[in-house]
Amino acid sequence: MTEQNAGSGPCVRAAAMLEQRPELRELVRVARAWSEGEIHVSHLCTTALLFDEAARFLPMPPEIKRTAEQWAKQSRRLEPGMTKVADPLPEDQFLQWVRSELRAYEAVALPALL
Repeated sequence: MTEQNAGSGPCVRAAAMLEQRPELRELVRVARAWSEGEIHVSHLCTTALLFDEAARFLPMPPEIKRTAEQWAKQSRRLEPGMTKVADPLPEDQFLQWVRSELRAYEAVALPALL
């Protein structure tokens, strides 16, 4: 990492986001529990949608708002409910996506944050 971009890479931003927002920490905790088979996927989808709703109404940095939108979008693709989605997401692909997101946070976060 060069001196020019030190402290601004994706890992540093992920750690900062986890420190700033308890909603994001809760989402990561629930995502981990689902990926390990401890809870039903609907709990994860609900948590993602609540995080997105909070991000729309509470003052949060744009990067956290984008993260919330991304999780909500993926959750809606998996659990469309009463609506039809153009590009539904099979659960195994959703699991792969969730695990890749978790790796990004777990690589940088202190255990106390998660």
